[in-house]
Amino acid sequence: MGLSTGTFLSVDFALSVRVLPDKDDAAKNLAIFNVAGKLPESLVPFMGPALLALGGYIALFLFLGAAGLLGALACFRLPEVGREHETSRWSAPITRS
Repeated sequence: MGLSTGTFLSVDFALSVRVLPDKDDAAKNLAIFNVAGKLPESLVPFMGPALLALGGYIALFLFLGAAGLLGALACFRLPEVGREHETSRWSAPITRS
């Protein structure tokens, strides 16, 4: 499991670094990437009991499903690897110095 996780994370970070907007701010952007990954892990233990108290497991799973869909929709604006410099109506522009 450790080998699989290490392989996945190394490829994931390599792809993330490839689409960063500015190589000079790579550390800052990777820190934001890390916070975006760890923030839900720290908020859900506080929100979970509140959602369970309000509506049970149905409310909890509906909220988590909606959050997952919003996260998937946010990924549509990310450029594809190898097409970073193409502009389209949907993707966010990437500028590199």
